[in-house]
Parts: sequence; structure tokens; C-alpha cells
Amino acid sequence: MDRATMQLVVADRLPNVVCRLIGEADLPAIAKLLAFNVAGRNFSWWRAGLARLALHQPPEGYPRFGYMLEAEGRPVGVHLLICSSQPGGVRCNASSWFVREEFRPFATMLMLRATRQLRGAYVNLDPGRKAVPIIEALGSRKISQGLYAAAPLFTRKSCDVHIEAWQDARLPEADRRLLMDHTAFGCLGVWCHGRDGGQPLIFRRRWMIKRHLPCAQLIYCRSLETLEAAAPSIARMLASLGMPLLLIPTDRPLRRMPGRFFPAKLPVYCRGEPAPPVRDLTYTYAAVFGM
Repeated sequence: MDRATMQLVVADRLPNVVCRLIGEADLPAIAKLLAFNVAGRNFSWWRAGLARLALHQPPEGYPRFGYMLEAEGRPVGVHLLICSSQPGGVRCNASSWFVREEFRPFATMLMLRATRQLRGAYVNLDPGRKAVPIIEALGSRKISQGLYAAAPLFTRKSCDVHIEAWQDARLPEADRRLLMDHTAFGCLGVWCHGRDGGQPLIFRRRWMIKRHLPCAQLIYCRSLETLEAAAPSIARMLASLGMPLLLIPTDRPLRRMPGRFFPAKLPVYCRGEPAPPVRDLTYTYAAVFGM
């Protein structure tokens, strides 16, 4: 018996399974499913992250939370989607794709249901090893990978770039909306003034080494060059908040920021357009839930 036939036989023996949109009333059960089956994240963590996702309004016609598999009135699979309007189109970040083992024959169906009607870019951030062959078979390609762990406090050279609270700055409405949304997600946003004008910088607190070492994850910057120039100001701000290290998604080591480059970390896969720049993790699992 080949694998496909075996999956059909197994599926035939399972109770009736429905694939449908996740509604707000489903969130407690979804949090419980993920907490029970995803190592290292408890129910409270998932419940808080889903509550932050509920604050976000996706583009019209796109799912608010994603899709779920339901059997006998209970969730047995989930595929979260974070959809946002971007210059050039819509971006949907896929995250937390999980199906209980006895319902794994329906896992691909859940993936196809979540993606077949989507227009724009479908992005997977740091997918699991088992998920990579499936998303590649469905047309996704690796567009970037790499993470630079920087210690900006050791940046010696001063610069003529400074940062301020975005609420006090005069900035374009699109940038203000971006910063407002990510502040609601629990991120830290500031406005950076440099020679090339102003731009938002967005960070999120995360932990390393078994959650003992606090650091900041870069979520967004418009150019790495401005980030490098602003290193002294950024270092002082992050250190005052107890985050001496900065993790930067990038395909290259950064200049002027001492640190170490990990070329195989944080791979990003994408199907469709517009593909995000490597330094842009806005409206993703990293921004809404934290990594």
C-alpha cells in the first residue's frame, strides 16, 4: 500500500473533519491546543498572543486569524495567518501550523485551504524542518536567511543620527500607523532622524539561552545603513531597558556593530509577491507573538 492510499484509509476511519475560518470565539480552544502540543509555550502565552492578533484588522476579504480543522466540535489542527496591506500588495505570514498526530492526513488540506484563495505574498518565517518540504512543494522559495547578534554598546564611533519617541515626532501617516500597530503588539517603536530623513525603527524583546538572556529583536528598519549609523543611540536606549544585545535579520554582518553573524538562522520562505525585505518582520509571528 503506497503512502497516499494509506492516508486515505486512515482518513476514512477518522471522525468527520471540517476545515473552516477561526473565529474570535475559537481562540481559547486554539490556545489550549497549541499550548498542549507546542513545547516551551504555555496557555497564557498563546492566549496573550492571540489577543494581540485580535487587535489587528486584516485587509478586506482576508482571514482575521487563519484556519482550523474541527472534529466533533473541537479543534484538532490550526494554521494561523497574519495578513496585512503592504506597498505593492498583501502579505500573509503563516505561523503555528499544527495538526494533531491522528489527524495528520488532513494537514496538507489545511495548508491548501489556507493558501489557495490568497493573493499577494505568502510568507513563512523560520518554518520547522518537517514543514519545509511541504511549503517548497507548494511553490515557496527561500528568499533570505541570516541573523546578526550585535552588541551595540561596544560601538565607539559617534554619529549624527538621533532617535526620539514616535509619539512626539511629525511623521507620515503610514509610518504612524505602523508604529501604532506594533506598539499595540507589544513592540518598542522609535523615530530615527538621519541624513536621509526620518524612518521608524521597531524592536521586540526576546530571550536567548533558555530564556535567561534578554535581548532585542529588530522587527523593522528601512535601511541597515541608518541602523548602523544610529548604533550608539540605539545601544543606550536598549541598555536602559535591560536589553544589551540586538538580534538583526540580515544576509550580512553589520558594520560598526561588534557581534557574530549566523548565516543559517531565521530562514524566510515566500510564495508570490511582494516578497518582504530581510529586515522587515512587521505583521509577522515575530512581531505579534515574539520568538
